[in-house]
Amino acid sequence: MNELRRDMLDDSDAPAELSDDLKFLASRQASLAALLLDHAQLYKTLYDASRQQGITHEIATAALDAAGNLATVLQELRSREDLQLALARAPGYTPTPLIAVDQLFYSFVLLAGPADAQLDAALPPEGVDELFRSQRVRDWLHGVGQLAPGE
Repeated sequence: MNELRRDMLDDSDAPAELSDDLKFLASRQASLAALLLDHAQLYKTLYDASRQQGITHEIATAALDAAGNLATVLQELRSREDLQLALARAPGYTPTPLIAVDQLFYSFVLLAGPADAQLDAALPPEGVDELFRSQRVRDWLHGVGQLAPGE
């Protein structure tokens, strides 16, 4: 596991008064929010480059690495479905928009593939922007202390 992925799973900076479950959830949500914001921009850059020059080895490698980063946190969050369900039922909290993250993850996977034709199934850059216009994504980002692009 690379250093970035190790850091994404570290919960040592979570407030000490939180239970282990809440530390886990808080650290993974913070990591996911940072990744989502960063990787959305990266995706749009890679997508545009692949439309101009085709899917090169460099583009595929960067896309696969980004997909791996998202998958690391997604797997961790999905391993604790009980916490996700509790968060979904907690008043005043917006559940993690896993479907939006899934869409970006799968689009990176398609971008890492060998055929340019796969780009037709991937999110176009405006589709990524649309994810951030979703009220649920915006509310979730606000809940973890982040602003959606354009705010």
